[in-house]
Amino acid sequence: MPINTSSLLTSYNLEWEVSIQNTSEDMVLDIQFISMFSQNLIYYLTIFRERGQLSFKDLPPAIELGNLYPEEIITMKFKLQKYIPLNELPFELNFDTKKDN
Repeated sequence: MPINTSSLLTSYNLEWEVSIQNTSEDMVLDIQFISMFSQNLIYYLTIFRERGQLSFKDLPPAIELGNLYPEEIITMKFKLQKYIPLNELPFELNFDTKKDN
């Protein structure tokens, strides 16, 4: 799997920060964040990229994150209304890879 995730929890503020990094030598294409958060669970989600950031208070079911070059990172910061362990955060990532010839 060419994507590596790491996380940081600030439990006092009920915030999770999840970083997604392309660890392959190939571009990762069409990354899509699939949300299964209920609206009473999350205050907001902010997505940080080198080219800017997006913030959501009301999450759509899917967010297009775009492509990741090798070693590029996307950071997502979740502010929750109650504590949830990282492995139970209700989302998944979909993506394709492009091999350099």
